[in-house]
Amino acid sequence: MKGAASFLLVLAFSLLFMAVLRFQARLFQPELQTRPLLLQEERMHALELEFKGAVRSALGASPGSEREEKAKDAASKLAQLEATLEKRWAEEGFSADVWAGVVSEADLRQLPSQLAASRLKCSSCRDWSAWTLDSRGKPAFFVQGFLDLVNGSVRVSRTGSSFLPELYAESFSPKQFVLGVSIYREGSSAVFLVPEGFS
Repeated sequence: MKGAASFLLVLAFSLLFMAVLRFQARLFQPELQTRPLLLQEERMHALELEFKGAVRSALGASPGSEREEKAKDAASKLAQLEATLEKRWAEEGFSADVWAGVVSEADLRQLPSQLAASRLKCSSCRDWSAWTLDSRGKPAFFVQGFLDLVNGSVRVSRTGSSFLPELYAESFSPKQFVLGVSIYREGSSAVFLVPEGFS
């Protein structure tokens, strides 16, 4: 009789313990489900900081004293940086496209839907390393038209368009001169922008 009572007591405690475990699992399930989302957000935030920090370093490390000389050097550094960033992020499984563009608000609003379709940049945007011609007819990086010497430092500025005839007319438009990167991986995507005035 005592053996049966002991067995029933152990069984009751086991059932109670299992019920508590099931309750705790249900209680913490939402947290477990949201954790991957939080990790994705944290990684995207880290990528944004990395992108902007790298651009800031490239702009700040430009030697020379002349306006065009400094902008040209910064453009060369950004062209090299483009390949470095895209390769590094590809190793993490991200499709990334670094670009420069004169964009409208509508262009910026469309970018998220374009990312979902694996179109990583707006139709009028081009790679930093893309070639064009400067005002003297010599080869220049496209991104140079987005850079100028302002208050002693190289900044993202529409006045840099004076170096590139291709962009000069755009400097009078209400559109924005921006440097950007579009990043996409299954389940997460983002567009990070460096606006005019950034240095």
